[in-house]
Order: sequence, then structure tokens, then C-alpha cells
Amino acid sequence: MNAEQFREAYSRGVRSFGGVDLSGIDLSHGSFPEVDLAGANLERANLTECDLREANLEHARLDRCVLRRAKLRSARLNYAGMANVDAVEAILTKAHMAQVHAHGAQLLEADLRASDLTGAYFSDANFSGAVLRSAILERVNFTNADLSAGNRRYVVGAPLSLLACRITSGTCELSDWNRATISLWMQRGAQLTRWGLPDDSIPTSTDEGQRRKALKDLLLSLFDRNDLEIYVGTNLPEIEAQLPFATAPLQKVAYDMTVALEKKGLITDTFFNSLQYEAPNRRSDIMSVARLWLALE
Repeated sequence: MNAEQFREAYSRGVRSFGGVDLSGIDLSHGSFPEVDLAGANLERANLTECDLREANLEHARLDRCVLRRAKLRSARLNYAGMANVDAVEAILTKAHMAQVHAHGAQLLEADLRASDLTGAYFSDANFSGAVLRSAILERVNFTNADLSAGNRRYVVGAPLSLLACRITSGTCELSDWNRATISLWMQRGAQLTRWGLPDDSIPTSTDEGQRRKALKDLLLSLFDRNDLEIYVGTNLPEIEAQLPFATAPLQKVAYDMTVALEKKGLITDTFFNSLQYEAPNRRSDIMSVARLWLALE
């Protein structure tokens, strides 16, 4: 079947193309939501910017297929062959990708939030800058995969967004994954059980009280009462009225400030950047506390 025949059939309401040989076909920029391509041969096909939302691609052969910027939200790709697929900037949120074989896949800047990658094989794949928040990564093989931050910019560097992921029994190159980063992921919900690390290299999660204490102590070390009041009035006027500068000890002011910042969701990269501006010589101390708080994505 060629591209013209496929497009014409889809326009007539045909949705089932299971097992069809579509190797090398050019369907770029097409819109085919909910299409059934289970078991189809799509090797070397061009699906650039295709709309394939909720499509069925289970057991499909997608080796060397081009899926750049394709929309595959909630698509079913379980057991698909995706070796060397080009899925740069593809949208794969909530995609079902259990047991896919994607050796050498290019997934730079791809959005895989809440996707299910259970048992997937991603050796030598490139996830640079990808987003995997809330994904299921149980028994995933990331051997020699690139999990760097890519072009994303964070106040505190981290390989990629793995926050709230479920990660168990994986294998991966961990050269960029330092103890602080792993600790941060665990605090934000990542489960890094048996991740090819020595037992003592997986730190225990820091509880909320410890995080608050770290931030409170940092504020006390950076500001005296007068300077803290000026800083809040200039940078955080929304919480100024909640802080008892005139009536309470500085320790109490710093604690109340920490609680107020947390409640209002103001403990962000912007907040820590402003602290670095006030005290550039304390950057390392500020960054250490930032790692306890920031969801790096």
C-alpha cells in the first residue's frame, strides 16, 4: 500500500491496517488518530509530525522510522520494534511502551510523561533533554544510554526529569548522576531500588522537617534581621505581612518565612537565584539547599 492509498482509505473511515506492509511510506504531517497499525511494517517510514494519538502500534515494526515531533499521546506501542527510531521531540505522554525494543533510539527532548516503559530495552538510546516525569521505568535497560540534560537549563543541574518515576532493577551509565541528584529524585517520589548502585550510594530520603530546617538555617546565615526584612520587602512582598519582624526572634521569623514560602509555592529557581544575587560568595551553600527543594524539570 502506498501513501496515497493509505490516506484515501483512512479518509473513507477505514481504521484497521493491522499487519500491512507500509515500509518506507511517507505519511508525514498526516492526521490519523486512533488508527490500528498493530503488527504493521513501518520500517524506515516517515511519520514526521503525524497525529497518531491513541493509535494501536502494538507489535509494529518501526525500526529506523522517523517520528520527529509526532503526536503519540496514549498510543499503544507495547512490544513494538523501535531500533534506531528517530523520535526527537515526539509527544509520547501516557504512551504504553512495555517491552519495546528501542536500541539506539533517538528521543532527544521527547515528552514521555506518565508513559509506561516497563521492561523496555533502550541500550545506546539518546534521551538527552527528555521528560520522563511520572513514567514507569520498571526493569528498563538503559545500558550506555545518554540521559543528560541536553539543552534544558536548570538552576541546579540534573540529568533529566525523572521525578515521581518508578524505577527498579535497571542498568545504566551513572557518570552524571551524583548522590545529591539521586537524593533529590527520591525526595520527589522516584523509587531507585536496585539501580546498579552499591547499597550505601542510594541515600535515604530527607523528610520535610529537615528540608525546612536547612532553608531556615540558610536564611539565618545569609541575613541579619534588617537585611532579611529588606530582602523580603523587595523580593517577596506577598509574604511580608505574614512575618513577625517587629515582635519575634529572628529564628522564628526565618521559620515562618520558610513555611510561608512553601505554602505559596515560592521555593523555586527564581527564589534561589535571588539568594545567589544577594550572596554570590555563598553559591555552593545556596545550591546545596536548592537541591533539597527544586523539582528539576
